Amino acid sequence: MKKYLFIVLLVGVCFGNDKLEKAKLLHEAALYKESKVLLTNLVSDSNDENIISESLFELGKVLISQYDSKNARKIFKRLIKQDANYLSKVIS
Repeated sequence: MKKYLFIVLLVGVCFGNDKLEKAKLLHEAALYKESKVLLTNLVSDSNDENIISESLFELGKVLISQYDSKNARKIFKRLIKQDANYLSKVIS
């Protein structure tokens, strides 16, 4: 499975796939550090509130995958403060 995800990731990188999608693929491929860097950059560089919210949500999930619940909780609190619509996603 990881081999397949890696191939998909490479194809996406070669053809200029969306940065958020790349971050999600990196997360799925257990390349957490790379995913965190990309997501952090998206949050700080984007002007689009939807991209920021989705990036924060994905970043929280990456932190959970890394067993960093303290920082994941901070990210999720920030996300819910910014966009209360994510409350149900965070709870599940």
